[in-house]
Amino acid sequence: MYNYRLRAVKYLEAVVTTSAARTDFGDKQHELELTALTDIGKIPKEVISELFEASQVSKVISSKQPDFEFKDKASISSGEILAYTKAVVNECCLLTFCEEKTRLCKLISKLHRYLLANLAPYNQRCNFVLPEIQPSAEAGAVAGKEIVAGGHVLCHWFDQEGQTKSRSSMFYILGPLDAAAVKEKTGEAEVEDPTKEQREELARELDENALVHFGQVEADGLELSKLYQDTRDLIDKMVQSEGFSAERNERDRKGYGETYHNLILRLGNIFKPPILSEEELENDVDCLALVKDLIPDLSIAGVEKLAALVQKANGSSCADPLMNAILRKFHRVRYVS
Repeated sequence: MYNYRLRAVKYLEAVVTTSAARTDFGDKQHELELTALTDIGKIPKEVISELFEASQVSKVISSKQPDFEFKDKASISSGEILAYTKAVVNECCLLTFCEEKTRLCKLISKLHRYLLANLAPYNQRCNFVLPEIQPSAEAGAVAGKEIVAGGHVLCHWFDQEGQTKSRSSMFYILGPLDAAAVKEKTGEAEVEDPTKEQREELARELDENALVHFGQVEADGLELSKLYQDTRDLIDKMVQSEGFSAERNERDRKGYGETYHNLILRLGNIFKPPILSEEELENDVDCLALVKDLIPDLSIAGVEKLAALVQKANGSSCADPLMNAILRKFHRVRYVS
């Protein structure tokens, strides 16, 4: 079981890392193309053929324009290869299982290996090796071994294609509770002379707090996008409010605090299991009341972390004891009756 859990952690971390690299490649492609390719001759032949063919098509079209002299293509630039790679990756995402997808996947692999060897900035930003995990066969060797740090949050959203209604799934892993950080926030006092029942309850809490939680939740794709957009809007308003007078900023922050709490409530509602009976409706949980004492003080950095949790593109991997504690509460709403 330990080996499976360790693999789950390492592979989800790898997904978050590669997703961030892919987003960085898309956003900063213009920076990568400032460097020339070291060996044009090693570009895959099918890519060279397609680029020169596209050049000839452009020549035929532009020749009809008056006073325009077309220059025949003599070489291939790094910008062209990067743009071509990006186009192939985007096209591959639209396909499911078919021969064309297999061909594109092989082509992406060829382009990736070529760029790693012949474009230094690409190698620096997009060179990622999937971690090799050595399984442990002895139970004694893994006893007490930490697979996720306390207070850590690791998650990523995945779209479910081919359904009539867009759905997104979040796979998440939550490290053990950082009890010291939670106690500092809530100010909860220790019981001086606990009864037997209280000691048993404390022991159960300690065991629960030491667990690493693995889970999955689903959300409507449009609702999730709206939650992310509303979170980004709150960040923009808070940044803008920083430029106002202290009095106005303080007044605005009261409204922003309510908005922040509402965003966390909407996140918590995603974890609720579907209500299938009137009895379940009567026992419905108020997710905001459940975590209100754990919500960190309003700050731009805090809202940024919430935005990272609900953003589908990159996923999130961060050490945030309070958000970890909040999500652990939501996890119990989902999985513990």
